[in-house]
Amino acid sequence: MSSYQKNLQCFVQLLQKQPQLFNDSQHQELLDLIEPLPDDIETLADAISGWSKKYDDIRAAYLHILKNYNSEPESEPNDQRLFGTTNLSSTTSQPRSTKELLKNNILQSQPTNQTPPKKSSTDN
Repeated sequence: MSSYQKNLQCFVQLLQKQPQLFNDSQHQELLDLIEPLPDDIETLADAISGWSKKYDDIRAAYLHILKNYNSEPESEPNDQRLFGTTNLSSTTSQPRSTKELLKNNILQSQPTNQTPPKKSSTDN
């Protein structure tokens, strides 16, 4: 697995495990950042890494996950920890866009504010 792929997977793990580090504007910044980029692991990983440098708490948590990831033995040939059942690499049976997977993980890490509004006693 390339270092770029590891970097992206660690960032996705950060999104999944510590979504409270990201506010709504940061989610939007990430989406706006990656939207015009090509679906290229190196380009996406470099962009995410550069973006994370603007936020000390996000950067520290990201580097901590990356450090732990790099210290684990690579005994899992089909690493599926971060993208559910789909990892970052494409297969012929299931071609997936790295960019789309990344965007989906950004969107899924946003808190759901889907609470229905409370009815007042005058709403009948």
